Amino acid sequence: MLPMDCPYYAESVQGYVKSFKEGDIGARMIQEGLSLDGMQEAADKLTQAAKEFKQRLGAVDTKNTLQVRQINDQMMKLDRAFIDPLGLPGRPFVRHVLFAPSSKNAYASDKFAGIADAMFDIDNNLDANKWETVKQQLAAVTFAIQSAASTLVAPA
Repeated sequence: MLPMDCPYYAESVQGYVKSFKEGDIGARMIQEGLSLDGMQEAADKLTQAAKEFKQRLGAVDTKNTLQVRQINDQMMKLDRAFIDPLGLPGRPFVRHVLFAPSSKNAYASDKFAGIADAMFDIDNNLDANKWETVKQQLAAVTFAIQSAASTLVAPA
């Protein structure tokens, strides 16, 4: 099986969401009336799904190649869930909504870079649709986290 710690991944996402909500960008979004509750709920679902997935790992027969393949496929789909085929705003070649290089600082990276990019210097942004872009990026991140949680659910 792949050496991937799904609960650790989920805890990391949970930490990123918490830091985001408590940070300047999250506070400003809340001030503008945007709710981050959906993002938090998605992170909670991911954490729960990862814990249940880890419990199921103990029952996997590692000699059964079909079971191992199924588990490995689920782990690979976990990270793939964070890939947005449209890419980030203005950067279609950067597609990971969770981890991406900063568009404003070549030496740094951002968590939820699409949101961070959309919020950058928002007070001086003359674009009438600037908050719509922020909402779209928030929806994309929330959807990605929910999708990641669904990849770890036990197959029927």
